[in-house]
Amino acid sequence: MSQRYFMDLAYRGTDWVGWQIQPNGPSIQGTLSEALGLLLKEECMPVGAGRTDAGVHATQYTAHFDVATAVPSTDELLYKLNRFLPDSIAVLAIRPVGERMHARFSCTSRMYCYRIARVKNPFTVQGAWELRRPMEWEKLQEATLLVKGEHDFSAFARSGASHTSPLCTVTEAYWEKSDQEWVLHIRANRFLRNMVRALVGTLVEVAEGGRSVDSFSQLLQGGTRTLSGQSAPAYGLYFEGAEYPEEA
Repeated sequence: MSQRYFMDLAYRGTDWVGWQIQPNGPSIQGTLSEALGLLLKEECMPVGAGRTDAGVHATQYTAHFDVATAVPSTDELLYKLNRFLPDSIAVLAIRPVGERMHARFSCTSRMYCYRIARVKNPFTVQGAWELRRPMEWEKLQEATLLVKGEHDFSAFARSGASHTSPLCTVTEAYWEKSDQEWVLHIRANRFLRNMVRALVGTLVEVAEGGRSVDSFSQLLQGGTRTLSGQSAPAYGLYFEGAEYPEEA
């Protein structure tokens, strides 16, 4: 009988084609699978809480993996993995869970943040979208408040992406403001492909005066991707966490 483990990760997405294994370059999933296989002496493919695209980062990402024989020491495996993995991937924790727990399907909500740098900062290059143009904070706030609730996010989904339903329920959506950065925090039961980046790009249009709050509101009732704004750069987006039932 196999044993399932949850693992918490952080990674810098700049070096990768995304979480999922792709034919066009190295992925976080593939790199972890290779490391686990070498250390555990068996084939091991981790399953993630969601798909992050090329360039997207994670501060608290959850994945699971199965092994035929229970790991004698998760602390020792954690230590060895972090010595083996490249600097852009860190394993934060490993814990056994029941076989019915699933990193993706047992997840009840996911959280992302998006960082916009308001000043030139050499330490946030490839870690935040630098936007020094004038933007109206009040309009940004007003439009972002509309995102909460259940909406049809078709207008913010990548063109041609397949999804079972365009409906997502957003339970948190707010900005934090400092002299250096404006940071969006958003939590939902599910996200469509490219949804957060498209939301941010469209919200920026509202803040810059290129789109009204009313027109943004209409996009939350459905529509095509061509109706909304540009996608914000991937390197400003961070997967911040996934929530699970108490038994996880």
